[in-house]
Amino acid sequence: PGITVIFLLGMFWSRASEAGALTGALASVLLSLLFWFPADMGGIATLNDVPFINRMAIVFSLSLLLAIAVSLLRPAPAAASRP
Repeated sequence: PGITVIFLLGMFWSRASEAGALTGALASVLLSLLFWFPADMGGIATLNDVPFINRMAIVFSLSLLLAIAVSLLRPAPAAASRP
């Protein structure tokens, strides 16, 4: 989901920033690990029971929201080269 977030924001939203892309990618990895981490090793059993496609939708949505929020809070520098 993180790569999709970065691609979609970079292609279709001119306000996307590098900080937002990095945040989206890191959030995707961390959220995926949160859903994956086994309950018997300290994870959350409820999150382990969520079907895979629903996990990906949740991770995508949260990563997208975080990337947008960070892009709006920290816009790209004026010297950034964008066509």
